[in-house]
Amino acid sequence: MEPQKSLLFVDDDSNLLDILKIGFERANFFVKTSLSAKDAWAILNDGFKPDLILLDMHMPNEDGSLFLHKLKGDLNYKNYKVAFLTNLRDPNEALLFIDKKFANECGACGFIRKTDDLEDIVTQVQNLLVT
Repeated sequence: MEPQKSLLFVDDDSNLLDILKIGFERANFFVKTSLSAKDAWAILNDGFKPDLILLDMHMPNEDGSLFLHKLKGDLNYKNYKVAFLTNLRDPNEALLFIDKKFANECGACGFIRKTDDLEDIVTQVQNLLVT
C-alpha cells in the first residue's frame, strides 16, 4: 500500500479550507490547513514536510506569489512542491495555458482553479504528486 501523502493548504477562506480538508481526507490524504502565509511558515518551521503545498494567490499581508518566492529562496524549503489553487486568474478555459505558464514562471508545479469540482481538484493534485 502506498504511503499517505501530506498536503498543506494555504488560503484565507476558512469555509473552503474545511471543504478541502474533508474532501482530501476522504481521498486518504493527510491535510494541514493555514489561513495565512504567516501561519503556513509556522507550520513549516515546526517540521511539517508536506508532499505538496496548495497556495491561494490573493491573501492579505502576503500573497501566494510572494510566499512562493520566499519559499524557493530558502535553502530549507526550496525543493518543496507548490501549486496555486486560486480563483484569481481568467475563468476562460481557452486561457488556462496562460495561468499555467505564470505558475511555472513563479516556480510552482501547477495551477488549479478553486471553481473546479472537488473530485477534479483531487485528481489534479494526485497527478501533480506523480510528476
